[in-house]
Amino acid sequence: MMVQLKHDRVGCRFVTDRLAMPTFKAKMRELLSSRTLTKADMAQFVNSNAPTGFRATLTKRHSEAGTDVDASVPRSIHVADSTVLRWMKLCDAVYGRHVKGFSDRRNDADIVDEVREYGFEMTELQKRMELWLKVPLTGEIVIADRLRCDDRSIEEGTRFDFETFYKLSGTPPPEHCKYNHAEGRCRCQLPIIHWGHDEAVFWANSLSSMEWTIDGERNLRPKNPGRGIMVSAFVCEKRGFGIHVTKDEWALLEPIFADVVDEHPWFRIP
Repeated sequence: MMVQLKHDRVGCRFVTDRLAMPTFKAKMRELLSSRTLTKADMAQFVNSNAPTGFRATLTKRHSEAGTDVDASVPRSIHVADSTVLRWMKLCDAVYGRHVKGFSDRRNDADIVDEVREYGFEMTELQKRMELWLKVPLTGEIVIADRLRCDDRSIEEGTRFDFETFYKLSGTPPPEHCKYNHAEGRCRCQLPIIHWGHDEAVFWANSLSSMEWTIDGERNLRPKNPGRGIMVSAFVCEKRGFGIHVTKDEWALLEPIFADVVDEHPWFRIP
């Protein structure tokens, strides 16, 4: 069995060991059964010098068979992820979309990448939000994570003394608008109040629609999503969950609330 084991200056060279591929394939089946089979996990297995790594496992299997590891197999193996992926394909492993049973798109790579890009975007936008304070001892400008979203202090109006990162640092926001807003309508220099509302159901059997198969065999998957938990809320990083208002703001809203509460019973607070 030809197995690609290490790199030289001209690329990858191959060595022969009859138990190399069965050892590699057995590890793939082990990870497949636990739904943890990935290229990264197999690369860690191959490159590991631990007793549970590829080289040590190969030596153990040869010892049990009463044979020796092929002399061309190095004692320390270091290969790239792309090489590991080729080995997996040589073992008849195929990565594709699951067509039976329940799957959840939120775990697919493209959705994960989109969420990651959103995080990078928000890292810049939050500098325009009034969430920042300056640490007295160090002068460092940080987000007031442990001070915001406190219901009582929000209602008292004592948590609204934060500033934007740009105001505390004394630097202006970027002058160039990267969103191509029309001239005269761009508001990218103004502070942001970040409100959000969403709802999502988290299922017990949430799995990606993409999976590995070995020799056409796949791991058993549930045929239904299982029990779900629904999460729904308004949230603001400055005011917390549930749109809390200060006492002064409520004094302005209460007459309006009183006019509509009888007409719309769902406004009644138990």
